[in-house]
This record gives sequence, structure tokens and C-alpha cells, in this order.
Amino acid sequence: MASYAAPLMNLAKTYRQAGASKVQLHAVQAEHAQLLRRVKHVQSDAVLRREARRQGMVLPDEQAYVVNGISHK
Repeated sequence: MASYAAPLMNLAKTYRQAGASKVQLHAVQAEHAQLLRRVKHVQSDAVLRREARRQGMVLPDEQAYVVNGISHK
């Protein structure tokens, strides 16, 4: 009877660890999906255009002007 104790304890420990690993796997998969959605959003034309404008970039056929004396609120 004693010879069965250690393998049964190891089996129970492995079962618990597998359950914890599944929970962790699902959490990581959810985070991965969220990050993929964020990458897709950031790479969209609208976001790229907005960020370029924010940095002062203009399209090739546009004329850029600098206006001094305007406060940013």
C-alpha cells in the first residue's frame, strides 16, 4: 500500500499543475488576441495619418505653414 502513495501524490500534483497551466494558457491567449487587435488598429490608415499630422508631416501635394503666436490649450 505504501508503494502506491508516492505515485498517487505525483499524479495529484501533476493534475493540479495541468489545471493551473490551462488557466495561464487561456490568460496568455486572451492577452495575445488583445495585442493583435491593438496592432491592427495602430496600423490602420486613419491612425497612421493622425500620428503623422501630429508630428507635423504633410502630404506631397500640400504646403506646410508655420504660425507663430498661437497658444496651445
